Amino acid sequence: MGTEQRIAICTLVLALSSFLAGCGKSSANAPGAGPGAMPVQVRIATAAKIPETTEYLSILKSRHSAAINPQVEGQITKILVKSGDHVTAGTPLLQIDPLKQEATVSSQEASRMAQEANVRYTRISLERSQKLHDAGVISKQELDNAQTAYDAAVAQLKALDEQVNQQKVELHYYSVSAPMDGSVGDIPVHVGDRVTVGTLLTTVDEPGALEAYIYVPAEKARNLKIGLRVRLFDGAGSRVSDTEVTFVSPQVDTDTQTVLAKAAVQNPKSKVRIAEQLRETWLEYLEDPTDGIEAMSQVAQHTPLPLSTNMCVTAFEHIPLAFRQRAVQVVLGDHHGWGGLTAYRHLGVICKTLGWGLSQHSNSHLGVSFAAMIHAAAAIPNMLYASDTHYPWNAESDVVCETDRFRFRDGKIDLWDAPGLGVSIDEDKLEAAQAVYVKRGSAAMARDDVSAMRERQPDWLPHMPKW
Repeated sequence: MGTEQRIAICTLVLALSSFLAGCGKSSANAPGAGPGAMPVQVRIATAAKIPETTEYLSILKSRHSAAINPQVEGQITKILVKSGDHVTAGTPLLQIDPLKQEATVSSQEASRMAQEANVRYTRISLERSQKLHDAGVISKQELDNAQTAYDAAVAQLKALDEQVNQQKVELHYYSVSAPMDGSVGDIPVHVGDRVTVGTLLTTVDEPGALEAYIYVPAEKARNLKIGLRVRLFDGAGSRVSDTEVTFVSPQVDTDTQTVLAKAAVQNPKSKVRIAEQLRETWLEYLEDPTDGIEAMSQVAQHTPLPLSTNMCVTAFEHIPLAFRQRAVQVVLGDHHGWGGLTAYRHLGVICKTLGWGLSQHSNSHLGVSFAAMIHAAAAIPNMLYASDTHYPWNAESDVVCETDRFRFRDGKIDLWDAPGLGVSIDEDKLEAAQAVYVKRGSAAMARDDVSAMRERQPDWLPHMPKW
């Protein structure tokens, strides 16, 4: 981890054989003059970056980790897993002695059974009192007393039902289960230990991204900032990952006098597992399963699925490294980002030469950009993957006159023969759109995928996949 400072490096070597005195006299004309002047080596001073680095110990932790604490007190009778085991949600991990709670449940159930008998008795008494009252044998007050006794018995039975249900729910807490899929961490407790709700039993870590916890002495914390470069090494000194600081604690730990900094660490192995789960599906490609060319290369080595990107290969200078490392098989390009339509067509030639696929990545574009995408697809014969577009969501706010040309038929659009891009600007719509942008700024162009999806599926919710 380090900051950078600039210093000037200069080397100057001077050699003087003697001190010459006398103004305006040439040493060559002096009698008995010695050898001529020695050459002087001169080097131009250049600026160079020297990283200022400091080494700290860090701890790698899963970004998706659950601390498992009991919800009841008691003595551990069984430990059903060991550290490193992979478990699924609901898998039993530990058992806390349930005998006392089972006795409580049995006692509550016995009380409920007794109350059920009392309800039956009061119901019979009420029915008898009703008949006697109808025959004029007992008074209305005696009938009311029988009704009250029955109502009270029913209410008491409902209360006991709730108590039994509550005790049964609590009985389930004596079996501690995994809340999610993942790997079991350290288990610091043992069979026979008495635990409370504050006792850490173990952790369950979901495979995925990691975080490096870096504890920096308080006196050095002033150099910490979001985005500061971090290089991680393992115990043997081999580089593990290059990343950057993503979090700096605003407080100093009073016990250790350190400030916590966190750095996100990619975990390509988890992406490989995802790719393995998807290999039997009908995916054309898997888009940016991880970050960076190096990590993409590691995933690509372990899956037959083509990997595509619009994140790590976004310029021509990225292509050689990505090809050497076999990191991607499909480029999701954008004619804006690659330098225009001519440069984008050149990208198509390169992809064909390398055996890569090519498609078009898109965002919230309007008619001018969409027309350019359509022409690019028509001009690049090896663009065999379907292009991505958000245009149907933005059609109502388009500023071109020829919106009728952007009609989808079986997932395709017919190319027109008008010159140029074949579209013209509706000046009134453009002026209105410009006024909205001036009033609302960049928020006017913000994407709202949720609203767009709910127009088609009203109950749609933006749930992310677990992986």
